[in-house]
Amino acid sequence: ADTVGISNLQRQIMHGTPDIGTPKTESARRAMTRVNPDVVVLTHDMMVDASNIEPLLEGYDVVADCCDNFPTRLLISDTCARLGKPLAYAAVDRFSGQLFTQLPGHRTMRDIFGAEPRADGDCGCARRGILNAAVGVAGSLQAAEVIKIITRTGDPLSDRLMTFDLVTMDFNIFSL
Repeated sequence: ADTVGISNLQRQIMHGTPDIGTPKTESARRAMTRVNPDVVVLTHDMMVDASNIEPLLEGYDVVADCCDNFPTRLLISDTCARLGKPLAYAAVDRFSGQLFTQLPGHRTMRDIFGAEPRADGDCGCARRGILNAAVGVAGSLQAAEVIKIITRTGDPLSDRLMTFDLVTMDFNIFSL
């Protein structure tokens, strides 16, 4: 239930200047159908909360979390755990990012990050700044995780957290 703003354009490459003020769901749908007019895009133009998330996620095989706040991330993680759905999570902050894949019966977001956000957490992207390349790296790695889950190929980041820092070019994987 968000609209495209000018601060989105440098990091959310589906949107362009003509899309400012348009619902993000509609802008994204148009961008995807420009690439492939045969694709079917289902949009849900709403804020996710405890009253609507379960019926929303029930219809999907894999969930990719691209949200921008910790309470929603926890809600998605908890719901995926309850429904037995795999979850590919990615987040960025300035020049760095992190990824985690939650498989049924394995570690969840709460296991890694706890139940409450840090006191200094969830500062807005527009205020702090996000390097668009960090979004590209995180999104590409997250897409690879989703593909690995769907195709049952490789070793997803289950029970492991990957972090990267594009200033130092450090990539780390931590076992949980």
